Order: sequence, then C-alpha cells, then structure tokens
Amino acid sequence: MFFACKRLRMSLKALCLCLTFQGGFAQISPKKLKPRFKAITTLSAQPTFPKPRPTFLSLDFRRIAAFPVHVVSEKYGNTTSGNKFNQRIQAKLNAPLVLKPNFQLTAGLRFQQEEFRFENIALNDVPAHYRLNDRHLYSFGYRLYFATRLSDTWSLKGGMGADLNSDRMPQRNLWRCLRHNYFGLLEKTVNPRTEWGFGLAFGYDLGRARVYPILRYAHQFNQRWSMELSLPKEVRATYAFSPKMYLVGETKISGAAYCLNQPLLEDVPVVEFRESHVELSLEWQREIHDWLWMSIQGGMLKTLNMRVSEIRQPDFLLRVRSVEAPFLNVTLYLVPPRKMMSKKL
Repeated sequence: MFFACKRLRMSLKALCLCLTFQGGFAQISPKKLKPRFKAITTLSAQPTFPKPRPTFLSLDFRRIAAFPVHVVSEKYGNTTSGNKFNQRIQAKLNAPLVLKPNFQLTAGLRFQQEEFRFENIALNDVPAHYRLNDRHLYSFGYRLYFATRLSDTWSLKGGMGADLNSDRMPQRNLWRCLRHNYFGLLEKTVNPRTEWGFGLAFGYDLGRARVYPILRYAHQFNQRWSMELSLPKEVRATYAFSPKMYLVGETKISGAAYCLNQPLLEDVPVVEFRESHVELSLEWQREIHDWLWMSIQGGMLKTLNMRVSEIRQPDFLLRVRSVEAPFLNVTLYLVPPRKMMSKKL
C-alpha cells in the first residue's frame, strides 16, 4: 500500500512537470521575427519631381571675363594684346503651333548680339583684329521643331532652322551670311525613366556643308538625380532640390560664325569670323512665380577655334591661340503654368 501511494505521488509529480513544460513551451512558442533591415521604398514608375517645363520666352545675358589675345598670322604678323570682355545678349521665343496626343509642332524666333572689347589699342598702329573692338555682331533666326509618336515606345523628332549672322546685313549676296541646318532623331522609350535615340544632322554654315551623327541617352536614377547625353554636343546632370529648384552641371560645345561686311582687313573687303568653345559650368535654376523662372550659370570656357578667314576658305588670315576664361550667364524665362501642363491633350 505504501509503495502504491509512493508511485501515485511520483506519477502526479511527473504529470505536473509535463504540464509545466508544455505551458512553458506554449509561452515561448515561435513568434514572427522582425526583419533586421527596414525595407526601403524604391523609385516608383513616375518620378517624384517632374522635369523642368519647356520655355516660352527667355532673355539671356552672358559675360566672359578678360583673357589674353595672342593673334597668329603669316600674312599680317603676330600680335599680343588683351580682351577686356566679351558679352552676349540673347532672346528666344517659342510658341506651340500644333498640340495633339501623337503630334506636336513648335516654332521659335532667335536674336543674338555679341560684342568684343579690347585693351591696349594704339591709335597710330591698330592691328586688324582690333577693328572688332566695340563692333556689334548680330544673329537673327527661326526654329521649327516637331515630334510624332510612331508606337507605344518609338517616336520621331526633328527640326530645322536658319540664321543670318553679320555685323551689317548686306543688300546683296545674302547667302554669305546664312546658316541653315536640319536634324532628325529616332527615339525609344525603354521605361518611364530611360530613353535613347539616334539620328543625323546636316546643314550649311556660311556656305560650308556639315554632316554629323546624333546620339542621345537620358536616364533618371532616382527622384532627384537625372542625366542626359546629347552627343557630340552636350552632357548634362541635373539634381532636383524640389519641383521649384534645380542644379544643373553641364559640359557642351558652343560657337558662332559671322560674315563681316564692314572692312576688317585692307585687302579683303568681306571676311568671316568664327569662334567655337568648350564650356564647363554649373547652373542654378529657381522658380520666382508659377510661370517665371530665373537661372544663374557660372563656369570656365576654353577656346577651341577663333579665326578670321576669307568667305568659304579653309585657310585662316588671323587666328587667336587657345585661351581659357571664366564666364557668367543670367537668364530670365517664362514657362507654361502648372495647370496648363497638367491638362491632358
């Protein structure tokens, strides 16, 4: 009887112990483990910050700081002086002519005035390039652009333009001052963040034919950073602080060509003046009002080519050696209001 009671007590203890362990296991049953790393939201299909809006009207003022002028000429001899400054005023007007879902047509007008100021000018012995001093160089032109959708991913873009560039418009032989060009670009939209394209540009620059390929690639890395390559002319990187403020880093090739009808050289009545530069700059763009923006751009400019030659002749009469100089641009421009841009065509 004693042994039977003892076994019963041991069995009860074992049962209680089992129930205790079962309760303990129930309390420490596996829970959902919290992830060690927080999930980060990736870039959505549509960028948070929209691209800068197209420009209706822009007024631009550029000033290039002083730089040394080393003129090389086999015929007239070499001279050294300095350029006090080179300034340019530019106005652009764009207006949509056709706005349809699958076709857009835009026209534009251009005006530009450029001026050089030299230093150390001696009245009794004036080198030929000094005659550019305080002379206004003008450019009047138009642009016509179109864009049409070929499919869901492919589109065709193109344009044409012409400019009259001179210090004084001639009464005859107007073709000597004319620049006209044309381009076509076939573009593919890979996704809402990426697009690329290829095309061809050709034209006549004061009578000289020019043909070159165009390669374009644009990509938005995230809500703030984007990049655009338009080769061989331009590379841009944009950082969006907000939809009202952007910072743009840019490297591009720019230039101009003018037909000089007022005498620059004694024995050559009409010559052409050409200049081309590579620019490295940083630009701050800021909204002043819904439809009014401004930008300030500063950077360095390196002269690739600055020369005077006879019309349509490859050999130069005067050439300025390559120089570097800082420059500053200030621009005011009008853009479409947000309500207008938000409307679906």
